[in-house]
Amino acid sequence: MGITKDEAVHACELAELTDDELGEIIFFLDRLTEDCLQQSKIKGDSSPEVIVAWVRQAMKDRQQPAIPTPPAPGGGPLYDKIEQLEKMIEGIKEKQELERILRNMTITDAHAVGEHVQKWLTCNETEVKPFMTGHVAANDIRALASVLSDEHMQSYEDAQNSRKEKPTQKMYTEVLRTMATVLRSSLHMRDTHLKGYPVNPAGKIDITWTRSSSTGRVLWSDVSSFCKVTPDLSDNTQRLIGLGQLADRAQTVLGLQPTRKHCVGVLAGAGELEVLVWQRYKPTILSTGVQEFSFEPGSKGLELLARLVASSPEQLGFCTPYLPDRFVAVTEASSSFEGISCHVTCQAILQDKVTADGSHVYTCVCSPSEVGARELKAVLKIGPKCINEADILAGVLGLPGVPELVARGYMSSGQAFIITAPHGQTLSADTGAKQLLQSIRDVARTVRDLHQKQVMQLDVSPLNIVVDPMSGTTYLIDYHIARDMSAPCAMPSCNLHFASIARLGGQPPTLSGELESLLYTLTYWACDGAVPWKHATTNSNAAGQKLYSMTLAFEARVAPRCKANLAPALRRLKNLFFRPVYRANVSVDEFLVYREDVNVDEFLVVCDELIQEVQQAELEGSAGMEED
Repeated sequence: MGITKDEAVHACELAELTDDELGEIIFFLDRLTEDCLQQSKIKGDSSPEVIVAWVRQAMKDRQQPAIPTPPAPGGGPLYDKIEQLEKMIEGIKEKQELERILRNMTITDAHAVGEHVQKWLTCNETEVKPFMTGHVAANDIRALASVLSDEHMQSYEDAQNSRKEKPTQKMYTEVLRTMATVLRSSLHMRDTHLKGYPVNPAGKIDITWTRSSSTGRVLWSDVSSFCKVTPDLSDNTQRLIGLGQLADRAQTVLGLQPTRKHCVGVLAGAGELEVLVWQRYKPTILSTGVQEFSFEPGSKGLELLARLVASSPEQLGFCTPYLPDRFVAVTEASSSFEGISCHVTCQAILQDKVTADGSHVYTCVCSPSEVGARELKAVLKIGPKCINEADILAGVLGLPGVPELVARGYMSSGQAFIITAPHGQTLSADTGAKQLLQSIRDVARTVRDLHQKQVMQLDVSPLNIVVDPMSGTTYLIDYHIARDMSAPCAMPSCNLHFASIARLGGQPPTLSGELESLLYTLTYWACDGAVPWKHATTNSNAAGQKLYSMTLAFEARVAPRCKANLAPALRRLKNLFFRPVYRANVSVDEFLVYREDVNVDEFLVVCDELIQEVQQAELEGSAGMEED
């Protein structure tokens, strides 16, 4: 008699596994038949270590290709072929090992990431300085030290005495603003430890330097450098957590600024400071090591920070994004401009072209050639997938919550473009609970209406849900991979973080799957981006982590990260998709059958009830404040 699924899953939960490995194992066990487990030599009373070792070996046996038995020595064509196969398999193993290292660099726990980062550090102050080439003479340092001593010594002493984050954050915010004035910095410093930080993916960091002086939310495409405040760098645990958070931001910046070759980050303590450099094509991370920071002219930390503040965005690695020249576009006859010519002027870049078939996305202003006609702030997208998006939008003209197709055509370079309106604002954890729930409900209506026209958007996620600041209307945007389901077509790859478990398992998209993506979107907002499957790297890993996190481990892995005013709503909506009482041996296939029972009308009813509950809570809160 072998082991049951319940016993295997329970043993794996008791073992000390990472979130990633536990998710992979649960997904693997769900796919196994009970007969396969019963026929194993492992018993239910075996130790967790023995059971986990058996599961790992079973997973490895299913993944590794069979290696043919070599013939007797003597050479020949068959022998040469086997040698080629062995080299190919060795190459595959090397690639898998590299992927494993990369996954380890992006696991969820910041402390664990910091431990991995530390292994790649090269501490050499002289190698770091060439990446911060702002000119700061010795006289400038002395003058700066004098000004800081006169104006901020109390804040510095408060940070030193407390060694806590809030006073240290306050000290650095004040000091960096003064340094920017004294050194005439071209960087624009933003305090982003609570609000205004980059989203999609969410990237909370204490201080961000940007290329532009915009006062709105920081865009990843505008980040020049960043600083993580860690009160006591002499505490190795605090330092490792800070390193992990900096590494996560650096990887995101390099990923979303594809032409950038390096970026510089600062780890700032109450009396210490460390500067680090990440380079795109080199695994080694350069570091100055932890340096003393004070308002004395000889402080190495003060000199390093001054060099950074005096540097330009370009000296810190920022590459000024290309903005297309002004051009003329003829608007769609069905648009609000009714087929007239417009001058299109790009204002800022929203998204750079990260992949070969990706798109450049810009904010733009459309100025009609007709005298007296109103200007329109819109979104310009340039890339090969714009043709499909234009066809989809033209076919669902007038649906509520779907952006308007203003114009389409080809640039002088031959690249396809589309212009859509409005230019909306993305939502985040800072947005009120009522607005988030209203947007979830409104997008559910939009995907329902699209489905009735045989169209699936296929990329429901926080980045693709925006609110028009003028009308307050919520829009589901970005139809570059959308499909007309009435015609045979190949399905695109899916977003690991927000795709339904069915799509991650290779099944066709459904309306219920789009609603499930809305559930993960709300989870992302409620948890401020810190969802347990944030760093999943494969479909099976993402599916396993979602299934585990939204069922057995919801109260342990999701609820504690969730904003208090959104926790009840998230619990109610997730119970539409996942059984409140969940058995460990429910298979993925059983779950998928249950999931298909979720219909849009039921989803909308629950959303309306949740919005009413939030409104009532807000009214009661306002009444209580008035009485006080």
